[in-house]
Amino acid sequence: MNNQELNSRTTETAESSALHGRHAAGKTGHRLFAGQSMRSLGHRGGGFAVIAFNIIWLALSAGLLLSPGAARAQQYSFQNIAYPGDTFTQLLGINDADVIAGYHGLDINKGFTLTLPSLTFTSENFPNSAQTQVTGINNAGETSGFYLDSLGINHGFLDSNGNFTTVDFSGTTFNQLLGLNNTGQAAGYYMDLGGLDHPYVLQPTGTFSLISLPGGASGQATDINGAGQVSGFYATAGGGDNGFLWSAGTLTTLSVPGAAITEALGLNNLGQVVGFYQNTLTSNPQGFVYSGGVFKTVNDPGASQTTINGINNFGQIVGFALVGDPATVGFVANPLAVPEPSLPSLLALGSTSLIGLCILRSRRSLR
Repeated sequence: MNNQELNSRTTETAESSALHGRHAAGKTGHRLFAGQSMRSLGHRGGGFAVIAFNIIWLALSAGLLLSPGAARAQQYSFQNIAYPGDTFTQLLGINDADVIAGYHGLDINKGFTLTLPSLTFTSENFPNSAQTQVTGINNAGETSGFYLDSLGINHGFLDSNGNFTTVDFSGTTFNQLLGLNNTGQAAGYYMDLGGLDHPYVLQPTGTFSLISLPGGASGQATDINGAGQVSGFYATAGGGDNGFLWSAGTLTTLSVPGAAITEALGLNNLGQVVGFYQNTLTSNPQGFVYSGGVFKTVNDPGASQTTINGINNFGQIVGFALVGDPATVGFVANPLAVPEPSLPSLLALGSTSLIGLCILRSRRSLR
């Protein structure tokens, strides 16, 4: 599936956009989880002392589970951001210095970088282009993206300190670069004449490395981290999409349990992946963060649709959300610190359980 198809069934306000990139679906992405599993001690019998010990252990376990933040998913603080004077803004990538790649304009896409916390927008458009989207940014401030030329041809590009370079897979007329790492590798795809998308990695030498998908499916590479791992998605026979994480030639399918559509749109050096999913082909997109083999739903509060496009190495996420009609706003979300249960509180809970058990045993002995 290509992003032109994607636009028509995700963020409603993106339907008429002339340039179609990963922004149309948002980037899924990355999940931060805090949790701990508990196992039985395996004691059988042993009298009151063993029972009491088991009760204390269970109480401590309960304390961990009931304490705020323990065994719970990471929470986020959201800030919605709109380009001044516009009702359509999408944030697509963020580096470790709080500089964000994105674009604004529903009908005519115009690229920018955004610097936090000052909320300073800096226009960035490929020279003489009709439209531009800035999709990725690394820690050196170099960016990736794609643009539409005066003839309506879609090209990928790299920008290093204002030096723009067009990136096209040889013999093709439709390319998009969607992510960039700190070593100069970029992730993207080209579309063939039959409308099928082919994901690739652009090497710093200018050569392309194609990524093979199951059954030769159509798909896109959406981001790449410092280890050369690549996020992306590919079309399924049922009309939906599966996300993927590609690492050293091995492709791992990422699919939110029960979802009809999962698209992985960004990742960081920790291997955390972000994106969006839909429970049905027509349901509203919901953001996700994938970490340690677990998916976590993360949505912009008050939004009817959420797409997460990027995540940096501090766990900050960016994307866009539908918060009104027709307002599409970008957002940046910071992970909140999760409080851990204190040892005194756990010991107190365990002691209370032990005292209760002692009282119960004393009452039974008096009968």
